[in-house]
Amino acid sequence: MDKQEKRIMDILGEECEDDCETHDENFLQYYNYLKDNITFPCLLTGIDDFPWEERYVFGGQNQKEYEKLKKINPSYTDVFEFIKFLEIDDDEAGDDDLFVKVKRVSDKKVFDLGLSWLKCTDSKSKNYQLLDDFAVWQCNY
Repeated sequence: MDKQEKRIMDILGEECEDDCETHDENFLQYYNYLKDNITFPCLLTGIDDFPWEERYVFGGQNQKEYEKLKKINPSYTDVFEFIKFLEIDDDEAGDDDLFVKVKRVSDKKVFDLGLSWLKCTDSKSKNYQLLDDFAVWQCNY
């Protein structure tokens, strides 16, 4: 077990040894842990291109159109201020991701984004590791 797996198991508890998958109970556990441990202020950016951007980034689509759409949509190249976690209930837990409200620094537009799409801009902060561990867990388990 590597250090990252151990950190994830520590968050999810002893039962994670048998079941670290992204189901409702584990999503709620991770959500509560992150809510208690993320420190503010926290600046975020995209880990990779957001779903709407893929055809522009890899598909050779019109770059002028892409730049225009980036003004009204969040982009993985933007910097966002983390505002808050969006509340989840038991019915929503484990669906796909944890969602957060963010504000784009450049124009103050507010968006709701999946937390696993984002990383902290400060690679030396505690938040960076917390969000990286979450993204790895959400993507791989």
